[in-house]
Amino acid sequence: MTDLTVLVPTRGRVANAIRLAEAMTALNRADTQLVLGVDADDPDLDAYRKTAPVTVVEPAGPGMVGALNQLAVTHVADGACLAFLGDDHVPRTEGWDVRLVEAINLMGGGVAYGNDLVHGINLPTAVAIDARLVTALGYMAPPTLKHLYVDNVWRDWGYGIGRLAYLNDVVIEHLHPIVGKANDDERYQVVNTGTMFSRDQAAYETYRETQLAADLSTMRTAL
Repeated sequence: MTDLTVLVPTRGRVANAIRLAEAMTALNRADTQLVLGVDADDPDLDAYRKTAPVTVVEPAGPGMVGALNQLAVTHVADGACLAFLGDDHVPRTEGWDVRLVEAINLMGGGVAYGNDLVHGINLPTAVAIDARLVTALGYMAPPTLKHLYVDNVWRDWGYGIGRLAYLNDVVIEHLHPIVGKANDDERYQVVNTGTMFSRDQAAYETYRETQLAADLSTMRTAL
């Protein structure tokens, strides 16, 4: 069992996957595994397989939540903690993986995140979660979401169970077009359109009203 299994849904961004794999090779200090979740119909599937271990996922339309949950169900038994990084995240701090796992262990389980240099403490755009929580819930992100507001949910989970750790000096940079650190490609355009935003905003509000309390109870029991 690994200390940390890092799940990265990706499509059409092999260069990003290579960049992430190289950063992890240089900076990881725990027993950490990188797993790429690549759509079965991705034309770059073979190139991804040359970069890092790949789990083929069934395409679930725009957004990463479907792929992430497929990865989480497949790999939840692989490690003590699961992490989500986007293919546009890059760790910058040596031992970033050790620090996140240690923070979770010190709390006796929970949610930990670093500084993405965009939202900082406000949102865990990259996150590590005790695998017991994912096992208990059966998902790593509410399946009613497509792509957005997932980081809001992870913050709600950690805060709600009283086990949320933010590590300001652990940098996991988010190279996103919103701050001019990436080109605004087709995938960004699809998930950041008004339709996707409004849809996931409504789904998040519904989740908070109808499911969050039950999920928090499930997580408390799991720990």
